[in-house]
Amino acid sequence: MGLIEDIYPLSPMQEGLLFHALYEPSSPIYLTQMQWQIEGSLQVEVLQQAFQQVIERHSVLRTRFLWEGVPQPLQIVQRHVPLPWTSYDWQDLDEHAQQTRLSSLLQEDRERGFDLRTAPLLRLTLVQLHEQTFFLVLSHHHILLDGWSQPLLLAEVQACYQAASQGKDVRLANVRPYRDYIAWVCQSEQCQAEQFWRTYLAGLMAPNRLPGYNGTPNTGRVQTAKQQFQIAPALIASLRELARQQQLTLNTLFQGAWALLLSRYSGEKDVIFGATVTGRSPELMGVETMIGLFINTLPVRIRIVPDISLSEWLHQLQTEQVQARQYEYTPLVQIQTWSQVPAGQPLFESLMLFQNYPVDISALEQVYGLTFHRVSTVEQTHYPLALIVSSRETGGSIALQYDETRFEDVMITRVLQQLQVLLYAMIAEPEQQLGNLPFLSEKELHQQLVEWNATKTDFPQDRCVHQLFEEQVQCTPDAVALVFECQTLTYAELNRRANQLAHHLQKMGLGPDGLVGICMQRSVEMVMALLGVLKAGGAYLALDPSDPAERLIGMLEEAQPLVILTQTHMVSTLSLARTPLICLETHWQRLSNEASTNPVSEVSGEHLVYLIYTSGSTGKPKGVMNTHRGLLNRLWWMQQTYGLTCWDRVVQKTPFNFDVSVWEFFWPLMTGASLVIALPGGHRDPSYLKTLVIEQEVTTLHFVPSMLHVFLQERDVQDCGSLRHIFCSGEALSLELQSQFFATFPERVQLQNLYGPTEASIDVTSWSCMPEDGGHQVPIGYPIANTQIYLLGKNLQPVRVGVTGEIYLGGVCLARGYLR
Repeated sequence: MGLIEDIYPLSPMQEGLLFHALYEPSSPIYLTQMQWQIEGSLQVEVLQQAFQQVIERHSVLRTRFLWEGVPQPLQIVQRHVPLPWTSYDWQDLDEHAQQTRLSSLLQEDRERGFDLRTAPLLRLTLVQLHEQTFFLVLSHHHILLDGWSQPLLLAEVQACYQAASQGKDVRLANVRPYRDYIAWVCQSEQCQAEQFWRTYLAGLMAPNRLPGYNGTPNTGRVQTAKQQFQIAPALIASLRELARQQQLTLNTLFQGAWALLLSRYSGEKDVIFGATVTGRSPELMGVETMIGLFINTLPVRIRIVPDISLSEWLHQLQTEQVQARQYEYTPLVQIQTWSQVPAGQPLFESLMLFQNYPVDISALEQVYGLTFHRVSTVEQTHYPLALIVSSRETGGSIALQYDETRFEDVMITRVLQQLQVLLYAMIAEPEQQLGNLPFLSEKELHQQLVEWNATKTDFPQDRCVHQLFEEQVQCTPDAVALVFECQTLTYAELNRRANQLAHHLQKMGLGPDGLVGICMQRSVEMVMALLGVLKAGGAYLALDPSDPAERLIGMLEEAQPLVILTQTHMVSTLSLARTPLICLETHWQRLSNEASTNPVSEVSGEHLVYLIYTSGSTGKPKGVMNTHRGLLNRLWWMQQTYGLTCWDRVVQKTPFNFDVSVWEFFWPLMTGASLVIALPGGHRDPSYLKTLVIEQEVTTLHFVPSMLHVFLQERDVQDCGSLRHIFCSGEALSLELQSQFFATFPERVQLQNLYGPTEASIDVTSWSCMPEDGGHQVPIGYPIANTQIYLLGKNLQPVRVGVTGEIYLGGVCLARGYLR
């Protein structure tokens, strides 16, 4: 090991990096590669000696670490360590071969890592590409140096090189050793720090959701990627001017912007992220020229107050930063234990690094006949997402470094674009309220508000669903319209019986916007009742016989229908209702005397077609009133999109107090297809449904995803060879279920994912699933015809793709209102 010069503890950041190195010993995380291309007549041995001189000058560059068999980790400074130096001559290779080898070399170097028990924790590799072109790689573990130290180190190397090349002795100013910083940290007051951080983090229970983060733990090696953009000189100048006018730091502006972004993406008003502080306290004389690891990562907690001005909020943020700066020496691992975030869970998952070094490395490009072109710096953190802001007088850059296993590239691109929009908005009006800050560019606003909602489509607005049924009767009177068990009705027969009921209801006074309660089990009579009510000009109130009597009576008292159409077994349940009952099973003899011609009514598209109560899962059930116009738009879109034919057979199995039942009943009857009615309770029996599909050659079926999962488990379900369309709605459709579906019905059956609340006419968005679909979830899709979808934040402004928001609906699909 050689002679030991000094021994002392670790800094807070060194402790954290040591922890991660031990936790993932083979990971390239926190290995930094600094890369330059050098042009000129390079004296290789002189450059090597220059680096060796700098190593001898700074104790931290001769340091190794000890953690086994000691009460606390220690860093051991060796008196002398040789510089690891490797040289290659690739002048005989063409440019393509050179670049291929260089990529392999850099990757192998990163994977090689460092053994923290052996000094020095840095090495150099020099590749000669041409006579006067060289590629230099300085690799070191981040536990030795921070970004501030890198230009200081390079400046000293260049000074040593220039002096030696001229045959002179180098003259460098004395610098304080790194152990002085460690001593200063050890003298800091820990008791006050604990009190501050406990108060600062009080009430915080978990980290924020990150933009576009799929939440999947990474069980393998981190796959780090990086995207960045150069800050335009005009933008950085405007930001500096804003900071000067408001007496703020540039760091405060960027931290505020990042906090606002995290708030928008997570939907939370209390956000937290990590920030890297320089750790170079002015209390320590000469600290600005010291080389070593001084930075520390600290939590930054920011509360978003939408109704205060941006400038006032930024001043509050800077005041809090100044307070936290007093305790910036505290180890993050210690701060974590003082928080209420459960052990084993990170305090934050995104990091912000603001790089504003006093020495601009671009100013070190020229030295004694050589030109140093900074190629790049490659480094990784263990955080899933890191924002890196580099500020220089002439501009700067903003980068996002991210784990590709957890974030999609396109999402990171959007975040960077959004950050630019936000920065320009902050400059434009610093006195605007936080909640009014725009996050979308004009192009994005136009895309969301106009392009994605360009759904205008013609449909027969002057007609109603039952009238389209009547037209179909004229076209195919003898075709099978309805099948239930052993009963079969043609279009003409179904129309005749529905007409007789309609004439009877009109005589009772039913007209436009009048309500008729229907409380029946699935049956031929139920379908006749639905059509009869619509033909009479009225609207039906869906009453599920399986609902408790108390709920049924409550809906009847509120809706006050003209009459209730029901069946014999429901008479006693409905006896407490003050509404007349018609039991269709015993009433058909009387109805047979009514006219069988199509009745005439004054109903139009703006009149009610049905009244369905919500489930009441979030409070008292509401009666939602939907119109003929909204329903016909929905059904017309379905037919134009999926195209039922006279050969199709559609199962009606959804309880008819759920709006999915509406398209199950009426879509096939307006298109010439056959409606197959499932037995009461049959919607819960996968074996019965499989048999029904096979025996009736069913082509179209609806499932809630949970029931589709059960159906796919049914033995020999792939024998349902007639199936053409399966629709899902009512619950979130998972990727796993989608994969299971296509494994059972490979591309033979179309799977459609639909979404829509009761307050709309059934569905408002659709998505056609494909076997190759990936991503993290199955989308709900795009708005249907004549429907607009807006995703808005709590301030009612459009949110960006990937940001949590609430869905707002527009268009002809919406209900006329609630029953009051």
